[in-house]
Amino acid sequence: MRQLSLLLLALAASAQEVRIVDCQVSAAGDRQLLLRGAIEADASPPRWIGVWFQVRLGDGTALDPEVLVKWSDLFTPDPQSKPTRWSDCSMLLGYEKLEACKNLPKGAHSLLRFACDPWGAQENKWLANGWPLSCPVFVTTDAQGRIVKADPFYTRPHDAPRCRTHETKPARRITLDLKHLKLRPGVELGRCVGAKHTIYDLLVWTDPQNPQWPDRRQAGTDWLERGFFFEPLATADAAKELVLLAHRGRPLVASREAYAALKTGHEKRREQIAPTAFGCEAEAVDDLGWRVRLLVVEDGEVWQYDNNVARDGRLYIVKTQCLVGWHIDTPPGTPLVPNVVRLRTEVAALPVLEEEMDGYLAPEEWPDHVK
Repeated sequence: MRQLSLLLLALAASAQEVRIVDCQVSAAGDRQLLLRGAIEADASPPRWIGVWFQVRLGDGTALDPEVLVKWSDLFTPDPQSKPTRWSDCSMLLGYEKLEACKNLPKGAHSLLRFACDPWGAQENKWLANGWPLSCPVFVTTDAQGRIVKADPFYTRPHDAPRCRTHETKPARRITLDLKHLKLRPGVELGRCVGAKHTIYDLLVWTDPQNPQWPDRRQAGTDWLERGFFFEPLATADAAKELVLLAHRGRPLVASREAYAALKTGHEKRREQIAPTAFGCEAEAVDDLGWRVRLLVVEDGEVWQYDNNVARDGRLYIVKTQCLVGWHIDTPPGTPLVPNVVRLRTEVAALPVLEEEMDGYLAPEEWPDHVK
């Protein structure tokens, strides 16, 4: 029996699952793209893993010649209780590598997909398929096939934090007054209040397929991971509603005229970058999702949020400061992003996140301004 146990332990130690957890492409200037992969490996004996990037046409067709470039090799550490993650496997790729491909369409607007793939030196095979997390990039070429524009549509993979199995924190139930978004099955909602009276409106998902040892995930309604808790998005209005969920109650700079009035409202105000959108605007990106641009007043300054929103709720945000200097007070009548949270009277116990350290007040101890 002891020998069998030792054998099982040895087999468990030798097994290793390697996962691609992210693949991001961004423009790097000077006709280059910056590729970044993130890889995770379960604990195992030390070994080498090669990190490669491949590029294909949007439908999966290989480029001719094949574009397969190596970043470097990783050497896994000694066995650990938690998986090891490498989050910044980054390299530059010049446009000329893509322009040399015979089947890259000329004089066209085309979709390419960039994937990160791990190669096992010992197994002599690919250890994981990076295609499901490939990053789409739209490239525009001239008549000679020279790339004149590359426009990535990156969204961060769903990675909502896991909860502990049995620990809970006090909360009250909430509802969301939504018109277009629909919560996925197994999601519950609640509000917790921290010791410093910080409000946390939370989404908690429990996997209904495994009630014995359920996978439980949690995120705030304003976290980047919030899209995980909703059904796939069908319309631009649903994408806008998902974006606005993180900005409820903030003043909305709804027009060019409203922005101009704020810009000239005080002699010490200055423009960092002119906004490219006003209010909340959505633009479809083929069948991948939408680009949602939002202009709001936050902490006394005007900020533009450029959101990539995938149809499955994945998000990526670039935040740009447009107007600074002397705290901006919006005039009466300025539209606000609607607050869709409705606090209920029911008391609840929400699970605690794995890495969570904060303490929470019982609902009867909450101050009036958070109720």
